[in-house]
Amino acid sequence: MKKIVIITISIILTNSFAKDLFFIDGGDTVYLSPEKSARSGENESGWFVTQYGHRVKIDKGIIVELQNGLSAEFVFSKYDIKSFEKLSQDIFLVIPNDESKQFELSRKILEDNFVKNSHPNLIRERKLR
Repeated sequence: MKKIVIITISIILTNSFAKDLFFIDGGDTVYLSPEKSARSGENESGWFVTQYGHRVKIDKGIIVELQNGLSAEFVFSKYDIKSFEKLSQDIFLVIPNDESKQFELSRKILEDNFVKNSHPNLIRERKLR
């Protein structure tokens, strides 16, 4: 009985999140679902909700951390990007040519052996403690 309940819950959770709206954060897969307006039922605000209940907004670009001392030109030349900006010694903001493929490109970059971390540039909602 417990197995059936767990499987049912996992199927419902899996189906409730968009299959292409996920990113890898510290080795964990984080799924996003659009936050829908109570009035129209559409995602008017541009905010998303993670599977953990955090509200996030997708900003332009992908944050990429490279292995120490690697050339950004060498690593990023393989991908369809418009530009990149150095944020610190090994961390870059990468702007893709097609903003709609931001999640897909961040996962593809993460598979590269020269990359430590790669995820969409997300803005978290500020909460008072």
